Amino acid sequence: MTYKLTLLCCLLITTLFSQPRVSLDLDQGSQKVENPGEMVLVEGGEFSLGSKDKNAASDESPVKKVMISDFYISKYEITFEEFDAFCENTKRPKADDAEWGRGNRPVVNIDWYDAIEYCNWLSQKNNLKPCYTITKSEQDPANGCPYDLKKWKIECDWSASGYRLPTEAEWEYAAKGGKSSNNYPYAGAIELDGIGWYAENSEEMTHPVGA
Repeated sequence: MTYKLTLLCCLLITTLFSQPRVSLDLDQGSQKVENPGEMVLVEGGEFSLGSKDKNAASDESPVKKVMISDFYISKYEITFEEFDAFCENTKRPKADDAEWGRGNRPVVNIDWYDAIEYCNWLSQKNNLKPCYTITKSEQDPANGCPYDLKKWKIECDWSASGYRLPTEAEWEYAAKGGKSSNNYPYAGAIELDGIGWYAENSEEMTHPVGA
């Protein structure tokens, strides 16, 4: 089963990535890896995971303090152009674009397994150690999701040098603006209209990334 999802995975690369290629130094004096193309550094720190908003989902409470390490995250969502290259290279069917357009629009209609296979493919393409071990012949006994018909056994090597999806905490931290949030409700803004597409301003469809 596939889900109509934009791959907001915004590929993440661990701070252990290619350690010899050092070029970024933070104020603390710690060394960070050379910034790969179209990736941005998110400096780690403490933040409040979850929400106290009355309209928040039930699983967003209670709010708890979480420490996040430094990481890189892709500047934009993964586009159809990028994901189609993966499909062509691995001879797999391309995702349906819902008649919204391909090219520089974020890829949709893929599932989580497609996303991690893309991560591994991109890691191998860049001579990095893949983060995910994917065993399609075994099912994950801990996966009780009734909508997941695959339930492949997936293991993540968090120390690997390749690309992976951000964790829930990393994604929320980045979306809130990280250390530079200045307590804005959105990443760098008070009003959502100026920084992102959502139901009320997008005509309920995707738009080219970075727009």
